This record gives sequence, structure tokens and C-alpha cells, in this order.
Amino acid sequence: SKSKLVEIHLPSNNITGKIPSELSLLTNLETLFLSKNKLSGTIPATALGSMPALSSIYLDDNSLTGKVDGALRDPAPLSSLFVQGNQLKGEWPRNFDSGFGGTSYLSHIGADCGSSSDDLNLSRCKCDKVNSCFTCKAQYCRK
Repeated sequence: SKSKLVEIHLPSNNITGKIPSELSLLTNLETLFLSKNKLSGTIPATALGSMPALSSIYLDDNSLTGKVDGALRDPAPLSSLFVQGNQLKGEWPRNFDSGFGGTSYLSHIGADCGSSSDDLNLSRCKCDKVNSCFTCKAQYCRK
């Protein structure tokens, strides 16, 4: 029988460079855990979003830049997304809004709430409607 890789769990391994878009070839991957490394560049949202089984992404505490792209949620909805401890900017994707389509799918969020216009703006995060929002300090992200 074929073996199926369902989890990559490599936290705190001093991994450097960009997250390879070739990860999208791992169609059975459910969890990508690359926290506390030295990854740089942007999150390959289209590649990761094309993985049908991927439900949990842990990219916290790296050196990632750019934005959190709404393409991360297609085709399968994410249940966990941890991106705190990076240099991410921009708006929280509209299709990540727990009210989008009338359903909530993100049950665990870890992100840095921005305090300036240059930081990641999680005003659409709606953390009060999800189970946890670990690093949000802004009023709109408090339960």
C-alpha cells in the first residue's frame, strides 16, 4: 500500500530560506508545522491553499513578510492558522471573516494584531467568535 505523509513537524530546526511551493505536491498533508525557524519571504498562499487536506498551518516565529492571503483557505477550510512572530502586514482576508458565507471555520488563530497602519490588521478576525486568538491584544480581538 502507498504511504501517505499527513504531517510535517519541524519546529525549532533553524530551517532557512523560503517555504517551497512544491509542498503543494503533498496532497494528503493535513498539518504543516514549521514554527520557530528562520524562514523568510512570503507565505506561498496559492500553493498551500491548493492542498485539499491541509487544515492546520503553523508558521509562527519566523521572518516571513508580505500579507496573509485569502488563497490559503481554498479548497479546504483551515481550522488552525498560526502566523504570529513574523513581519506580516495588510488586511486580514475578507474570506477569513467568520461571518463570510455564514460559517466559521477557523477555530484557532495565532496572529499579531497590528497597532499601526503598516502592521497586520486583524479587525476582520472576529476572534470573539472563534475558540482562541492567542496573541491578539486589540479590542476587536478580545473575547
